[in-house]
Amino acid sequence: MVFGSGIGATSQTDVGDNVAFSVSNIYLQGADANNYYLPGGSFSGNNGRIVPRPLSVTLSDQQKVYGNWFDPRAIGQTSGIPYSDFTATGLAPGETIDQVLIGSLGMHPDANVGNYALTGSGAIAPVGNAFKSSNYAITYSPANLSVTPAPLLVVGERVYDGTTVMSGSQLTALGANGQFFDMQGAGAQGNLASKNVQINGLMTSFQGLSLGQAQNGALASNYLPLEYAQSGVDILHRPLVVTSGITASDKTLTGAGDSLVATLQLNNAQFDQAIPGDILELQGVTGSFESLQPGLRRVNLDYSSAVLQGVNASNYELRSPLSGIGAPHQMVAQATVIEQAVPP
Repeated sequence: MVFGSGIGATSQTDVGDNVAFSVSNIYLQGADANNYYLPGGSFSGNNGRIVPRPLSVTLSDQQKVYGNWFDPRAIGQTSGIPYSDFTATGLAPGETIDQVLIGSLGMHPDANVGNYALTGSGAIAPVGNAFKSSNYAITYSPANLSVTPAPLLVVGERVYDGTTVMSGSQLTALGANGQFFDMQGAGAQGNLASKNVQINGLMTSFQGLSLGQAQNGALASNYLPLEYAQSGVDILHRPLVVTSGITASDKTLTGAGDSLVATLQLNNAQFDQAIPGDILELQGVTGSFESLQPGLRRVNLDYSSAVLQGVNASNYELRSPLSGIGAPHQMVAQATVIEQAVPP
């Protein structure tokens, strides 16, 4: 057996045919080397060939949430997206790649929940690096792109009613890209953490509720269950009008600059639409007699400074019963003006 070794050189480093080459300082080795002689110890030619170097690029598995583009830098694209999460094996010394182009049908926001092949192509080297893809026989090993369910956002509003219940008719479950679900069910106590007026309040339970009719192409399988939904619910102030219960004290004239101002009793004021059990107190209403002529007289009520007090007052919006001509529940009081007593 005979084999040889030496120092070789080529006219180029890139892949090609008919490449000029030379080999020098050749010496023979092996068990039968002494039986042979190589004149000159060198040779050269113009029929050399440089073949592509094997290079393996293995992509890493990726994941995205339904309704999003895979890469926000490449909105509108499902292929040819530069990416750097891979492993390269077989690069020549001093050469490197920092990106490959990837593609997958799962990159589109409309791709349903599931697994999609993630394929690679077009290795890219850093600026100034000697890497040329034409010098390699590149094998791209695909990976998996997993599209995972998206969370829903449950929104809605209603007027304060003293409970923590939200019914399905008051709610909508918003999905991705204009998709949504109607909600259904009567709900249950504990749907809300608080019964009070709130903006973007959190739902702490979806008991008694479920997804209803899907809209704009929504599929329930593309979304997380309701118990994982985000939420933002508004509980609005309950409008309140005084309907009765304000009384005025009789006024006895003194003859010393008597005023039209009436003394009112507000403790027994009654309201429309007040929730039974809520504690409400009316303050700030003032009154004035239309006339100080003796007899039963009308007392006009002024609500411009009226306020609600009490434990539950912050859940209501007090409205004047005089808001507009002919408005319902316009209120006045009556009291007797008593003529000044004449000494005997």
